Amino acid sequence: MAVDDAGRQENYRALFRSQIDSTAIADIRLAVSQSQPLGNARFTDTIEKMTGQRREAKPRGRPKVQRPGSEWLK
Repeated sequence: MAVDDAGRQENYRALFRSQIDSTAIADIRLAVSQSQPLGNARFTDTIEKMTGQRREAKPRGRPKVQRPGSEWLK
């Protein structure tokens, strides 16, 4: 921190001058849109163990029903 208000304000503004990498921004947006945690492998493993849920995105909707004899419909 700084001794006076002007110095503290300058230090605070300096925090926001750097630009975030476009890859990091894309990762953040994807994690937010999928409601997934963002972090390294150790962090995501910990979250999976705590919640009992996989981190990877699952396909949307209900699974397709496989009926006997419906192979010709594929």
